[in-house]
Amino acid sequence: MKKILLVIFLVLVLCGCSIKKSNVSTKEFCETFTKKNGYCYSNMDEYSDNENVLDCYSGSNSKEEFTIIYYKFDSIDYAKSVFNDFKYGFIKYKSSKYNENQINLLNYNYYSIVNNGYYKVTSRIDDTVIYIDAEEKYIDKINKYLKELGYL
Repeated sequence: MKKILLVIFLVLVLCGCSIKKSNVSTKEFCETFTKKNGYCYSNMDEYSDNENVLDCYSGSNSKEEFTIIYYKFDSIDYAKSVFNDFKYGFIKYKSSKYNENQINLLNYNYYSIVNNGYYKVTSRIDDTVIYIDAEEKYIDKINKYLKELGYL
């Protein structure tokens, strides 16, 4: 019986490790905000003087409750580096009371922290990264969009 359970566990682990997520194109990111949810987006390329940034857009609603920033980079390695920079920036300022979540798969990384009334998220799929720094009260709305975009 233990051997059967071990085999089932190994199959699940090995299959789970090979799951790859699909990143969202710039067009899909923008459409998610405008057509599906009535939010607006802005091209932020002019604010980035980094040659590794191919696209940079922010999406927010008319009330500007929160903003999701989408980056597309010229390489997966650079996207991993930016993801880690965002993540460690969040960790650096965490207080003694916080709640954090982390997921790491083949082409996907996710990190979130609730800390001092704020919800901070960074998520990477391949060469794209999402960044959010918002008030904690918007967790449910933010997670809805992250799921819709495939970053959660």
